[in-house]
Formats: sequence, C-alpha cells, structure tokens
Amino acid sequence: MPKNLPTAAQAWEKVTFFSIDTNLIQAAGYNFGQGALHQLPNQLPESIGLQLPEIVVSEIVKHRMESVLKAHKQLHVAANELHRLTTIDVSEVQGSVDKLNAIEAATQQFTQQVHNYAAQCRGAVLPTAGVDAVRSLFADYFAQKPPFGLSEKKKSEFPDAMCLWQLEQYAKDNETIGIIASDDKGWKQFAAESETLYCAASIDELTELFAATNEHAESIKTQIAAAVKDAGSPLGAALAHALDQHIGNARWDAFEVYTGSSHRIEPEVYGANVGEYSIDGDISVWSVKGEPTTWVVELTARVKANVDVSVEFFAWDSIDKEELSLGAQEFTTEAEVDVEVFLSCADVHLDTQPSDWSTDIEIADGSYSLEGFEVELDYGPPDKE
Repeated sequence: MPKNLPTAAQAWEKVTFFSIDTNLIQAAGYNFGQGALHQLPNQLPESIGLQLPEIVVSEIVKHRMESVLKAHKQLHVAANELHRLTTIDVSEVQGSVDKLNAIEAATQQFTQQVHNYAAQCRGAVLPTAGVDAVRSLFADYFAQKPPFGLSEKKKSEFPDAMCLWQLEQYAKDNETIGIIASDDKGWKQFAAESETLYCAASIDELTELFAATNEHAESIKTQIAAAVKDAGSPLGAALAHALDQHIGNARWDAFEVYTGSSHRIEPEVYGANVGEYSIDGDISVWSVKGEPTTWVVELTARVKANVDVSVEFFAWDSIDKEELSLGAQEFTTEAEVDVEVFLSCADVHLDTQPSDWSTDIEIADGSYSLEGFEVELDYGPPDKE
C-alpha cells in the first residue's frame, strides 16, 4: 500500500470504511452532536461506514469516566466533611448519592453514545470477543513491527496493535480498503506496511478526500467566501454573532497566569468576546447525498478574543500559618484561537445568492487555554502623611 493517502478518485472507488483513533475523538471533545464528528456522516459518501474497534470504545468511556469518578468522589468527601464539621447526620445524602447509581449509569450512557454514533456513520463497533489475534500480536511485538516500537512502553501499545489487527482483518475478510484517522506515529507506520489500510493524520485530512471540486462546488465556495468575509451581509453578520457566542460561552483556563510578588494567585476567566476575526485558509464544501441542493461547508476562523480575567492574590502569614487574601483585581488579555465552523446550506442554486439560502451555522463547544502573562496587585496610590 502506498504511504501517501489515495487520490480522491481512488478513495471514492476503493474505500468502503474508515476508523478513528481515540486521540482524535478526544481532541474533538467526545462531541458527537456538534462540530467535526457530527458532520462526518454528511461529508463522507454513503458507501463508506465507520468501523470502530471495541477497544476504542472502552478507551473513550474510560477517559470520559475520569471526571465522573472525580465528581462522584467529591460528593462523598463533601458529605463526610459536613458531618465532621457539624455532626449533622448526612446518611440521607450519602444514600441519595448511592441511589443515583451514577457510575454505572454514566458508563452505559457513554458506551451507548459511541454505538449510536457508529450507527449514525453507517457502521458498527467491532467486538473484541472471539478475536484470535494473540499469536500475530506477540510475533509483531517481539519483531518490533508497527505499532510496536523501540520504546520502553511497548506494553501500552497492545491496545493499538489489537485495534489495527482488527481493522486490517476486517478489510481482508471483506476484500476492501479502509482509511484509519490517527495522529499516532505507530498507526501511520502500520498503515505504511499494510496492503489494506491508509492513514489520515486528522479528521480534516480524511474528509478533504471527499470534498467536492466540480464547477458547481467552486461556484458555491466563491459565493460563501465572499459572503462570510462581508460583515454587512446576512451570512457575515450571522457568522460574527455565532463566533461571539462561541467565544463567550467557551471554557477558558488561566493556569499559566503568574505573579512575582504574591504567595499565590487564583485566576478565573469571567468573560470573553471577539475583537476581530478572519477566514483562515481555504473553504471546503461537500454535497449531501440524495439532496442536490444541500451542501456542507467547512471553514476555519482565526479569532482574536478579548478575555477578562479576575485574579485573587494571597499572602502567607508565617505567624498564624495561614493564607490571607489581599484582594482581587481584573485584567484583560488578548488570545488568538482557531475556530472550526460548519455551515449547512439548503435551497442552494447557482442563480441565487447566499442570502436566499437556508443556512445553519454550527460551532462545537470550545475549550481554550490562555498564554501565561504576569499580574501584580495594584495597591493604589500611597497614603500621604
């Protein structure tokens, strides 16, 4: 199999399935209802379905459960602390928490979401039970064949090896070719030696293979590009509003903010808005199968955001051995982020303008980190004696 991705023609003619590594699903925020993962079924041909190894499902559920387990533990810890401080009987609270059965319910919910998503992508989850791969995997392990490498962490590569073995076996059993999407070096090396698997480094690289490039598509791209770049157009105004909502509702962390004068600080983002934005790179479009006047458009907006941060400063009282709050102060900083935007355009005709189309804008919930900057508490002008 060539190391490079297939041409668009080869992809349409030969590829019948794709798969996604856990890392790319994690990078997409496990968000199957918004953004890149949500749009995949519309961007790929109906002849291509998702085949997701059960190990990937288990890894997704495990990662998502980490926050649930932490929150569940905090509930119990908080109840116990309340009892310790007040002697109030908290058994009813503890019983209510246990009655929720949150751990099992969340596990089932997250698992079902992935299975539903695979079905939505015209595919299924490949079960691990009954798979006889042990001999093959151990042979590759000792021969240091991909995805096994020379690192000391080869044992942690067994889940990857199992996923790749299953996907290659699925392709051989069905006499077909698949594309695996992963930015993992081992997956890429495995595909380079496989006769049935290609590897795309990202979801965007996967979907770009099937982007429309005909004259109709180019005309739509030209009209969309002009409309979104024109702040005075209905579509340009709608995009600006959607970006401002996205930036304002995004999760921001300010862990890198620092000070050189106080014992400790607690920074917290309390607001953000769009200063300016531009359309970065090319615009891609996909025709929705069976709906000739419906198109999916993907673009990237480079956004400069104004982010408001409240910082509380603390000093250490060495006599009483405790922290003292010195007060809080507000700061504004600028952050530059890339935002992936999807447009679903209906009633699209060559002789009409984007303002005549029915267009929905979709932006997945965002999570961003501020670059570190130094803050100092302003104590005000010195008192005059």
